[in-house]
Amino acid sequence: MREARPTRTGPLAFLAGAGAAAIAFQGAVGDENAVSAMFDAAERKFGGVDVVVNMAGIMPMGPLVNLH
Repeated sequence: MREARPTRTGPLAFLAGAGAAAIAFQGAVGDENAVSAMFDAAERKFGGVDVVVNMAGIMPMGPLVNLH
């Protein structure tokens, strides 16, 4: 996992504008070591994790009859 770069208009900017602290990560949630590193980074920065927003998913493309 790597820390995602915030944009000026993205969710992190919105949260910062509201006075909240947040970080975002980008990576493969199927990689246990990467997820562990993400939580370690969050704990170092904030002392713990209060909320997790899972936006992980896949979007297969193709004809519906070919999707499993």
